[in-house]
Amino acid sequence: AAWHAGLCQGARTPAMSQPEEHVDLTEREREIATLAAAGRSNAEIAKRLAISHRTVETHLYRVFKKLGVGKRERLADLL
Repeated sequence: AAWHAGLCQGARTPAMSQPEEHVDLTEREREIATLAAAGRSNAEIAKRLAISHRTVETHLYRVFKKLGVGKRERLADLL
């Protein structure tokens, strides 16, 4: 499917937007994603884990990219 999509100059289908069946998240990415999926804000997560707000944002960016989602609400479904 990826090869065929490459022939279509960036075409995307819903199936291509779904994450692969097995996605490797680091332990910290999983921890932050779980807290975000539970409704915690970035500031709350940062305070709880004693890390910066920016670090939380970076981890969530990577999680969203790996899972192919753009909203926190989808995390709970995928974790």
